[in-house]
Amino acid sequence: MMNAKWLESIDVVDADHRGFWAKRGWSQVGEVRTQSRIDTPSEASVGRPAWIAGVAWAGDRGIARVEVSVDGGRTWADAQLSKPRSAVAWTRWAYRWTPERAATQRVLCRATDGDGRRQLRDERAPHPAGATGYHDVEIRVSA
Repeated sequence: MMNAKWLESIDVVDADHRGFWAKRGWSQVGEVRTQSRIDTPSEASVGRPAWIAGVAWAGDRGIARVEVSVDGGRTWADAQLSKPRSAVAWTRWAYRWTPERAATQRVLCRATDGDGRRQLRDERAPHPAGATGYHDVEIRVSA
């Protein structure tokens, strides 16, 4: 969210300083929000196992858990987590699902960070302190 690039100078100050983005209404904190997303699949078949998979991230807090809902958020199940490559890297996750009926299923994911804080459900725009909300996709299940 806050991305220092092409550093040209550093000014030492003895009071709070509002930088370029803070002067434009963005948060001064710049904490990475706990987030997750679904990357695959877009289609599945009744009775055939499919992997629902994606990534989750929470800055230096890491990811402790990712849950998936295949019924629009009524029930949740734990996904499998891969060990991230570093303490601040994204965590890959996957959930094995066998659809029981032909339909278009609304699938959601949510993450919990290493401090035990769950991803915020309500959707908010990136401004002023980072986007929030559960990611959801529609998966077409054929007979």
